[in-house]
Amino acid sequence: MVYIIKNIFHYVNESTILNISQIFYNFTVGLGLLLAGGVSIKALVEWRIGVNEKRKKEDEQRKKEDEQRKKEIKKNDKILELKAKYHKKEAGITFQLIKSSAKQGYIYLLDLTTNIKHHVGSSSTFHALDYNSSMVKRLSPEEFNKIKTGGKILIE
Repeated sequence: MVYIIKNIFHYVNESTILNISQIFYNFTVGLGLLLAGGVSIKALVEWRIGVNEKRKKEDEQRKKEDEQRKKEIKKNDKILELKAKYHKKEAGITFQLIKSSAKQGYIYLLDLTTNIKHHVGSSSTFHALDYNSSMVKRLSPEEFNKIKTGGKILIE
C-alpha cells in the first residue's frame, strides 16, 4: 500500500496536486452552496406558504365581514319596508297590533286592509318597528280565531 502511494506521488507533480486540490475545493464550495441554497429555498417556500395562509385567513375574515354587512343591509331594508307599510302612526288606521289568550305570548299585526293577522316573529322585530306594548290590543280567543293567519313578520 505504501509502495502504491509512493509510486502515485512519483508520477504526480506539484501542479497536478494543486489542480486536484483546486477541483476538490471547488467541489466542496459548490456542494456547500447547493446545500445552503436548498435550505434557503426551503425557507423561502415556508415563508411563501405562511404568506398564503395569512392571505387566506384575511380573505375568509373579509368574506365574513361582507356577509355580515349584507345581512345588516338586508335587515335594514326589511325594517324600512315594514315601517313604510306599517308605520306606527298608522296604527288603528291601516293595521292593529293584537294578542289573545288563544296564543299566549304572541303578538300579531292585523292588516286592516286585508283582514289578515301576521305573527310578529321576534321582540327585535317589534322594537325595530318602534312599536310598544301600549299599542297592543287584547282580543278574545273567539275574535282572534276568526281572523285568517298570514305569514310571519320578521326582520332577521
